[in-house]
Amino acid sequence: QRSASGIVKVVQTGGSSAMGPKNESLDWIEHLEELRKRLFVILLAVALASTFAAFFTDTFLKFLIHPIRPLQEKLYFLTPYEAFLVKVGVVIFAGILMASPVIFAQLWRFVAPGLYEKEKKVLAAACATTLGFFLAGVAFGFFIALPFALKFLLGFQSPELAPLISLKEYFSFLNVLLLGFGAAFCFPVFILLLVRLGILRAEVLIRQRKIAVVLIFIIAAVLTPPDVLSQLLLAFPLLGLYELTVVLARRLESKLAEKNILKEFTSSF
Repeated sequence: QRSASGIVKVVQTGGSSAMGPKNESLDWIEHLEELRKRLFVILLAVALASTFAAFFTDTFLKFLIHPIRPLQEKLYFLTPYEAFLVKVGVVIFAGILMASPVIFAQLWRFVAPGLYEKEKKVLAAACATTLGFFLAGVAFGFFIALPFALKFLLGFQSPELAPLISLKEYFSFLNVLLLGFGAAFCFPVFILLLVRLGILRAEVLIRQRKIAVVLIFIIAAVLTPPDVLSQLLLAFPLLGLYELTVVLARRLESKLAEKNILKEFTSSF
C-alpha cells in the first residue's frame, strides 16, 4: 500500500498489517523530517535570492511604480517606517520570484514519490498550466488593466481635489489587482479538471451560461479594487476564457470518449 509521500507499506496476508502503530508513527516522523528538509532548502533559497535582490531594490521599485508615473510624479510615505516596509516587501517578493524554480523543485520532490507515473504527468501538466494562466493574468493586470484603472480613477481630480497617493496604498492597490487577475485567470484549469474527473460536463457549461455570466461579474467585483473599470477589465477577459473553456471541455470529453471506446475494443479480444 502506498503512503502519502511514496513510501510503500508491506501488508501481510491474513488481515494483519506487518507494520504496527509504532512503525506507522516512525513513518510519519520520516515524512515530517523530509518536509522539514524541503522547507529549509526553500527558505534558504528565498533568503539568498532576497539578499541578491536587495542590491536592485530601486530598480524593482521603478518598474512597479512605472504605470502611475505619467499620472503622479511622486509617491509619498506617511510614516517614518512606511518606505522601509515597502522596500522589504518588494525585496522578499523578488526573492520568492527568483527562487521559484527551487521552490517548485523542492515541492515536486516531496510530492512526486507518492504518485504513479500517470498521476505525475497529470499533476505536472496541471501545475504548469495553472502557473501559465496565473502569470498571464498578472501580466494582463499589470500592463493593460492597471494603466486603464489608474487613468480612470485619477481622472476625478480637479482644482479642488488633488491626489496624494502614499507608497503603501499604491502597493496595496497593486497587490489586490494583480493577485485578483492572476487567480481569476486560473479558473479554466479548475473547470477542465472537474470535466476530466467526470464531475462536470460541457453541456452543463453551455446550459448554465447565463448564471456563469452573473457569477463572473460577482467574482470580478470581489477580486478587484472597488471601481467599475477594474471590474469590467477583469470580467470581459473572464467571459472570453469561459467560452474558451467550453470549447476545450468539449474536446476533452471527445478524447476521453475515444479512449474509453478504444479500451473497450481492445479488452474484447
